[in-house]
Amino acid sequence: MVVGVVLVALGLLLWLAPGWGLNPGVFAKLWPILLVALGLDLLLRGRRRGRLLAAALTLGLLVLALAALPWASSRSLHTTAVQLAAPAGVREVALALEPKVAWLELTGGGAAALAGEVELLPGQQLVRQEKHRGNRLELRLTTRGRSIHWRGDAPRWQLVLDPRLAYRLELKLGVGGARIDLRGLDCPELELELGVGRTVLYPPDRPGNYKMKGGVGELVVYLPPTVPVVLELRQGFGSVEVAGLEGGPRVWERGSGPPLRLTVRGGVGRVRVLPTQP
Repeated sequence: MVVGVVLVALGLLLWLAPGWGLNPGVFAKLWPILLVALGLDLLLRGRRRGRLLAAALTLGLLVLALAALPWASSRSLHTTAVQLAAPAGVREVALALEPKVAWLELTGGGAAALAGEVELLPGQQLVRQEKHRGNRLELRLTTRGRSIHWRGDAPRWQLVLDPRLAYRLELKLGVGGARIDLRGLDCPELELELGVGRTVLYPPDRPGNYKMKGGVGELVVYLPPTVPVVLELRQGFGSVEVAGLEGGPRVWERGSGPPLRLTVRGGVGRVRVLPTQP
């Protein structure tokens, strides 16, 4: 039993490692705990109380070992400025963001295709990819390298978009959540892969196709005031709250004409679709 408990704990940590920004290489420092668990299991075989005590002691050793690893704190974050201007003639931007371990705040009101600041963990580097094709600019922002974040607030990505450009967004969230305010922007397409945390979305008041999937936590979508809306919900596990639309339990609608299509699939947690908020 003791060995089984430790194997389950280590397996869960290894499975969750990429989303937590945890380098799987740290498990090279934890494997001796498996030997301790195996020895205790052999010594106390057949003694129920002893094996329960051994399991508790082994898990305690695992917690102490993890606490001794070099976890990053908010004090050790470093900030990188982002300023990506659109070349002359560009009218559309295909933007892909992958924060991994960070809180994302994305809004309009900027004077460049993408501007703002990005906080990074120790050992992380910001990776920019840029392609210019005619009147279309393709941008991708992600990170390279891994670190462990435990103490303090999560890193923050605070980015601003240019309302003079049209955007097609692909956002892949990790751990930390997001606030995505697209009001006043021309953004007909959004693909949002939810992560772990609370995500709040303000779509623009115009037709479009917004797809959201996965995630653990809470998703809140504030409906724009006037555009027709079609909501399709295929929630995984959790609660659902829909206000301001008619229908259900899987499809809700409002108004007639070219709609803003919202599709939510999978996920664990709470989904709330509410009337617009100032």
